[in-house]
Amino acid sequence: MDISNAVTHALVWLDQYPAVQGVAEGRYHAKPCITVFSTDKATATLLPKTFKGFRVVVDSGGEFLPASGP
Repeated sequence: MDISNAVTHALVWLDQYPAVQGVAEGRYHAKPCITVFSTDKATATLLPKTFKGFRVVVDSGGEFLPASGP
């Protein structure tokens, strides 16, 4: 399975976590990974370290907000 398919599959099961804001393909030590954007740090403890052979990296930077204009 390639990283794009793994991210697509991850979207299905990550939808059950309310704090998850999004999922994307990322890089961890120059290797493809599944990046999970979360509103809290506790979510990281609930998720597996790997999924479909790819590392799961949680970015708990907070809620996604619209960008302000110029």
